[in-house]
Amino acid sequence: KNICDVYGENAVNKRTIQKWIERFNSGDFNVESKKKTKWQAKGDRRKIVLNKIQSTQLERLQT
Repeated sequence: KNICDVYGENAVNKRTIQKWIERFNSGDFNVESKKKTKWQAKGDRRKIVLNKIQSTQLERLQT
């Protein structure tokens, strides 16, 4: 909550905070992202493509 109060509502999501707490409780105090698996990377690429498609559609609707 404090992070979001300072940096904005979308600065960090609940799942990220849950992962940090799990790491802290196990003695790992690194908040840097861990290396993503190929499956996760593919999901990220899909999100990028979908966002681009949505942006393009919005631009078309606005003209």
